Formats: sequence, C-alpha cells, structure tokens
Amino acid sequence: MKRFRYSSLTADGQAQRGILEAESLEEVAEAITSQGEVLVSARETGSSIFSRAGRSPSRKELSAFLEDLAALHDAGMPLRKALDLLADGDVSKSTRAFAGLMARRLDAGADLGRAAQLSDDSSVSLAAELARAGELSGRLSETLRVGALILAKQAEFFEKMRQSLAYPAFLLVLSLVAIIALAVFAGPALAPLLEGASGSTQNLAWLIAFGDFARSYGVWVLASALLVLGVSLKAAERDPIRGQLAQLRANIPGIKSVLRDLNCGAFARTFGALLSGGAPAVRAMELAASSAPNPFWADKFRAAADRMRDGGTIGLSLSSVPEIPAEITRLTRVGEEAGAIGEMSTRAGTILLDRSVKRLNTISAMIGPALLVAMGALIAWIMSAFLSGLSSLGEVGL
Repeated sequence: MKRFRYSSLTADGQAQRGILEAESLEEVAEAITSQGEVLVSARETGSSIFSRAGRSPSRKELSAFLEDLAALHDAGMPLRKALDLLADGDVSKSTRAFAGLMARRLDAGADLGRAAQLSDDSSVSLAAELARAGELSGRLSETLRVGALILAKQAEFFEKMRQSLAYPAFLLVLSLVAIIALAVFAGPALAPLLEGASGSTQNLAWLIAFGDFARSYGVWVLASALLVLGVSLKAAERDPIRGQLAQLRANIPGIKSVLRDLNCGAFARTFGALLSGGAPAVRAMELAASSAPNPFWADKFRAAADRMRDGGTIGLSLSSVPEIPAEITRLTRVGEEAGAIGEMSTRAGTILLDRSVKRLNTISAMIGPALLVAMGALIAWIMSAFLSGLSSLGEVGL
C-alpha cells in the first residue's frame, strides 16, 4: 500500500489534512468523498510520515507513550479520545505528532495497528504489531505494556552502550586531532633538520611524512570519505546489504552473547504476552519476531514460525533456531507440558533481557579503561617519537 498526504474541505468549509493508505490517487479520492468531504490535493509521501512532521519517537518516548495509552485504556477512555489527550499532553514534540497522526488515521478508517505504522523504524513497527495483536486478542492494555517494557529495556541497553563508548570516543578523536596538528604544523619546521640525523629519528620521519600527505591530500581524503559514507548509508538500506549488515551486527566480537540475549529476550517476552492474550501460536510467533531489534534474529524466528505452520510444536520449532538460549527452549517445553507456555515464555524473556543489561554493564566497565590505556599508549608513542627525534637533531646541531 502507498501513503498519500491529502488536504480536503468538509461540508461546512473547514480545511482538513491527513494521511491515507491506498493503491492510487483514485482510491484516495473515493475515500475522501465517502466521508462527505471534497478533495483539494493529494500526493504520495515517503515510507515515513514523519518526513515533514519531524523525527520518529525514540524507544524511550515510545515506551512512555505505550504505557500512557495502556493506562488510559484501563481507565475506560476510548482510544480516539486517549490519543487526543496524548497529542495535547506534556510530552515530547515527536510523541505529540505520533499521537495526532494516529488519531487522524483512525478517523480515516485504519485499524489501530495500521494507524500506528507511521514509519519503517523498527521500534515503531514493533509498537504497531503489538497494537494490532492486542486489539485482535482483546487484551490491548497488557500487550501495550509488554511493548513498553521491551522498548524500555532496549533503550536502556543502547543508552548504556553509548555511555560506555562516549568518553573513550572523545579521547580518540581528541588524540587524532592532536596527532594531525603536530604532524601538519610542527612537521614542516623539523623536516629540513632531519638530513644527517641518526636513525633514531625514523618515527619522527614517519610523522612528518604523514603531515605532508595530510596537507596535500587531506581535503580530498575527507571529501571522499564523506561521499563513501553517504553512499554506504544509502546502500545499507537495501537488500541484500541490509541483511548482511544485520548479520555482522549480530556477531560483533565480545558482545555477541549480549546481543543474542537482547533479541531473544524481546522475542520471548512478546511471544509469551501474545499467547497469554489468546493469539494463535503461529501468528503470535510471527508478530513476536518483529520485536527482535536485529533483522537477522527476526528472520530466524520467522523461519521457526514457518516450521510450526508445517506441523511442528512450539518447543521443537524454537529448538531448531541456531544459537537460541537454553532458557527459551527449556521453559517453553515446561510450559507446553504444564499448559502455561505463555507464562513460561514471558519468564524466559524477562531473564534474558535482565541478563543482557547486566552483561553489558560488565563489558562497559572493561571497555572504558581498555580504550584509555590504548589511547595513552598511542600518545606516549607520538611524544616519544618527537622527543627522541628532537634529541637526535640537537646532537646533529652540536
């Protein structure tokens, strides 16, 4: 389905704007006319409705939005009115835009899941799938709270990762700037003095050569790097490169097990909530696969759903997923035997999500000092090269 941004006039002459999903402009015109309005203009928009309304809500913002929506629904407030309240509430601009756009799409006839699918962002897609599943199962509040918990855990995970790398990354950039500055500005003054100096100036000669290269070609290298980066980012959005990058991210050395627990925990927690809500097992597994942040893991769970559709049990289908944590297979089998598979899957997901955050905390505590030591060693080598080179040049002058 394509998305169209339209403007129209009501019977009393009021201007209306909104978003519709349709196959063509003719379908948009028919939908607007059926509402008793006159279509003024319509044009196809991109995959993200936030292209003009601003950025999509962050994981943390979406988590709070789902929690608030669940609370209002529990209080008996109609969804349409709840969205209006959130659109005018004391929340971020992107969350207000999100709620307002959802409300307008509901008015246009979309169901809750389609109304929430406002962009292709993985977090927004998860929220939309959970909203659709909750609406179908009749347990909307519980399902929305599951989504809020999963998005909060994901936000916590990635925030801790950013915090652990922020200071070392700052030192790395600062060190590189210092090295380039020394090579570019100090190098030319020392280069004429290297002739006749002893071999101990070899490291200094390398730095001076690097400075000469940076002065001559630095701008072109920077422009080329930016161009390559832009092309790479565009290419990363398309298959098969997107899938290959997802696989690489899922196998990052050192944190592979942490990323596995995060993805599998999010899946198991969502799968359990959907089963507890009465969703069919195959459909629940397909929807829960979307909760895995990495498409590489999401595809694995979709393959398990295909195997279950061919006649396999839940336990056997999940056991066939390569590298799946034992907590999921063990607890789902216990759940199948006890008739409480939803509860057991939810428990497995909670265990894995908590473990992923704890392991990340441990790794974070190690990454910072390790990078600081590495930066210190690099700076020490640079200073040693300059000091030993200057000492040799002084001997030559004598």
